[in-house]
Amino acid sequence: KYLPAFLAVSEEMTHGDNNTIRDERLSDTSVEESNKQFPFPENIDDDTIDKFRYIWRVLRNYQHKDTHPIVSKAANSIVSYVHENILRVKMKSETIESLEVKKLSIK
Repeated sequence: KYLPAFLAVSEEMTHGDNNTIRDERLSDTSVEESNKQFPFPENIDDDTIDKFRYIWRVLRNYQHKDTHPIVSKAANSIVSYVHENILRVKMKSETIESLEVKKLSIK
């Protein structure tokens, strides 16, 4: 139910292939709307988007810094699930692009 919003937040708050966390202010560093592969769902208002950003920062913090293994493992499971979905979509997109390039080169 919340996956599309978490996909959008994850894309917005990570940079490139190395998953570097972006600055919390998200000013100049945020992904431009036209370049987003995962836009926010249309029915989510700005306050809710801000809450998803906050939750994502907390999850990433728990994933890497929480001293309780159960908490960090739970956060890691959520973050991993979101990232696996991003990877799946990107791989599918790259495969489609690759097939289109091959079709063009055959003609």
